Amino acid sequence: MVRLGNIDDIPAISKLHYQELKWTINGRLGLIHIQKIYENLWKEDDFFVVVYENPEDGNLAGFISATTNSTAARERIRRVVDFRKSIRIVGSAFLHPGDIPHLLENVFLIPRDIKKLNISAEILSWVVDTDTSIGSQAGFFSFFKCLKEIDRRGFSSCFAQVLKSNQKPNLFYRKIGRQIARNDISNCLYVIPCASTKTTG
Repeated sequence: MVRLGNIDDIPAISKLHYQELKWTINGRLGLIHIQKIYENLWKEDDFFVVVYENPEDGNLAGFISATTNSTAARERIRRVVDFRKSIRIVGSAFLHPGDIPHLLENVFLIPRDIKKLNISAEILSWVVDTDTSIGSQAGFFSFFKCLKEIDRRGFSSCFAQVLKSNQKPNLFYRKIGRQIARNDISNCLYVIPCASTKTTG
């Protein structure tokens, strides 16, 4: 079943995010850090999550989170990263050199690129449970439900920042012909039309 999430879903959402993306910069800061991000994001009405529950057992099979105010949402995420976590991120970058271009892009390039896009709605995270057989189904239906919700809120398009090392969403966006607005060393920015999105099933 696909539906809009609520704050009661934060523990399950955070757990799945950490389970599937513990290799990312935020993931390496731990489950509690991930949970605080979603708690902070949910403090304002610009943020929402679409969840897909397994019809057999009711467990979370996938979700997608988004905002209609990217600038405000990103600021709430930044507030979760205190001085101690910043030091951990820098230290982790020495152990994972691939993080360095990603961090530099997020500081110097991505904010400028987002400003040029002039699009305020953003897909923030898109996660599916790779241990379940309906993971792809969960990802597909939560994605298009998310676009419909953005459209319902009055926004005709959104964008998504995707790490190049995260191959599945990159392949999906390119397969459905979404425009690459920016192609950096570590990240791609995709522009995604949301108006009048229709799916079957």
